[in-house]
Formats: sequence, C-alpha cells, structure tokens
Amino acid sequence: MANRFSTFVSKLARKLGMAVLISALALLTWSLWLYGKDRANYDERRTELAQQISVEEERANGELSELNAQRTAAAEALVVQEQRVVLAERVLKSLHESDPGILSRVFGDASEHATHEARLARVEVIKSDSLKRIVELQSETRAHEVAIAALEQRIGTLKDEASDLKREEHEAMHYLRAAWREGRWVIAGVFLAYLFGGVLVAFVLYYGWAKWVACGKSIQVGAESPALPVIGESSVVVEGSVWPGEHVWVRKRFLQSFDEELTRGRRFIFNWGSPISSLAAGLSRLVELRNASSRGERSVVFACVDDPFAELVIVAVPEGGSFVLRPRFLVACIADANQMARIRRRWRFFNWQSWVSGQFGYFEFSGPCR
Repeated sequence: MANRFSTFVSKLARKLGMAVLISALALLTWSLWLYGKDRANYDERRTELAQQISVEEERANGELSELNAQRTAAAEALVVQEQRVVLAERVLKSLHESDPGILSRVFGDASEHATHEARLARVEVIKSDSLKRIVELQSETRAHEVAIAALEQRIGTLKDEASDLKREEHEAMHYLRAAWREGRWVIAGVFLAYLFGGVLVAFVLYYGWAKWVACGKSIQVGAESPALPVIGESSVVVEGSVWPGEHVWVRKRFLQSFDEELTRGRRFIFNWGSPISSLAAGLSRLVELRNASSRGERSVVFACVDDPFAELVIVAVPEGGSFVLRPRFLVACIADANQMARIRRRWRFFNWQSWVSGQFGYFEFSGPCR
C-alpha cells in the first residue's frame, strides 16, 4: 500500500513539475513574441510607456476631480431638496390645521377658501417636485460613486505600472511582466489542460464517443464467405502444426521453439505485393520454416519474447474462406508451399470506423492457411 501511495505521489509530482515547466516555457515564448513585435529600443519604449502612463494618470486625476466636484454639488443639492421637503411638510401641516372646515366652506367667504386651496396645491407641487429631484440626485450620487471607484482603481493600477517601470532594471523582466499581464489566462489554461486535459478527454471518449462507436456497423471488406474461419483459444504460448509441404513465415521475436527437422531460412518481405505495408507493419526479415520431410507433422511454438503477457491465437482459414487482419497484428502465417495463400491489400478511407481507429489498410487472407 505504501509503495502504491509513493508511486502515485511521485507520478503526481512529476506531472505537476512538467506542467509548471510547460507553463514557464509558454510564458517565455510569449515574452519572446512581444520582444520580436516591439521594434523600438527598450529604453525609448520604456520612456514612451512612462509618458503614456503619466498622461493617462493625469487625465484620470482630472476626471476624478471633476467627478468629486459633481458628487459634492449633487450632495449639496440633495440637502437643499431635503430641506425643502421638510419645509413643505411643515407648511402643509400648518395649512391643514388652519382649514376653515365644511361649514365655513359652505357659508363663509368663497375667495378666502379659494386662496387656501391654491396655497395647499402649490405646496403639494413643491413637495412632489422635491421628492422627484431627491430620487434623481440619489441616483446621480450612486453613479458618481461607482465612476469614482473605477477611476481610483485605474489610477492605482497606473501607479503600480509606473512603479514597476521604475523598478525594472533588465529588459527581460519588462517583457516577462508584459507577457504575464497579457497572457496569464492562456498560460493558466495551458497549465490546467496539461494537468487535467487527459482525464477530460478520456472521460469524453469513454462515456460519449465509445458508446456511439460501439453502436455502428462493423467494416465489411467484401461479400460474406461461405466458409468461416475457425478461431482457437488464446494463450501466451500457442503451438502450431506444420504438415509436410507446408512452410511458416514468422516474426523472429515471436518464435519460441521448433522441431529440428524443420528447415530454417529467411524471407525478407512478407508480401511482395504490398512491400511498403509489410515494411511499415514490421513484416520484414522474417524466419521461414519448411517441413520438407514426409514423416508427419512438426510443431512450432509461438510466444512473445518482449511481452510475457501478450496472448496469441491461431486462426484456421479454410479453402473458400477469408480472414481480415491488421498487418501489425500478424505474427506468423502457415500455408502450403505449393498452394500459396492469397493475400490482398484492402483500403478503407470512407468508413468512419477507420478514422476513429486510425487504421485504413488491412490484409485479407484467403484459405487455406493458418
């Protein structure tokens, strides 16, 4: 358990270290790109940047002063309008208290009653206008505060940039800082993609792409054969029989042992009809074994020398039947020396399964052979 944990921690540390290295290389590449794009001299560029920062900071300070003045004016106007509302409420209260009443309205002086109503309506309008103006001033004050906060943040950023320019003594540090400011999100994306990209791709392929691929039809290279091949049991070690008159072409690293009565030779290319495919699949410089005697079968034992867990299987293709196989999966071919097995090259460029698997070429073996 401890060994597994230490192995996991070691792999995680190596992966994390590689992610950091790739991110550092990305940052360095970005800074070199900025250096190549900047044609001006570094000192001239630095002076120009300092002047730009100074001008922008001065303009931001001017806007900040103007906004502060506007906020102050809005606050003073807000106080005035609030005072008007308070004064209007007092006047309205006084007018309501001095209301002559219903009897006085009916039997009293009509002109005095009209004057009272006009004053009451005028004060109500003043109060309503003041309340609307208070809402507008409050909205303006909030907008001014937001704009002032943004300007103060911008001024702080400009001061930091100016301070960084003063502290920079080397040209490389300038471009590294610039590359980090411009491309930090891209570099962070590269870092996370290296750490978790493989897991995400595997998750999508396993739970999405693989299920869709499994529902598709298999590739059919020709008409169905009336005689089906016979597939034996798979094992890490399989034994094949070589009858009189038969020969075996086998990759050298898969030849475990063979009877001494078999004649050993060499074959440079497995299929001279497709030499490039044979070379690409590693089917070259094969061992050729022949059973030239007539005293019965001889045995050949196949096993993978490099991988002790690799399993092999013997497929017997009868006469009239055929079997399709990827060239690199072929270990050996047993056939009659006088009746050579017919091997045809099959290409499938217009099947989406071929694009999924990355395999476009196949060997078709027509029996009898094994």
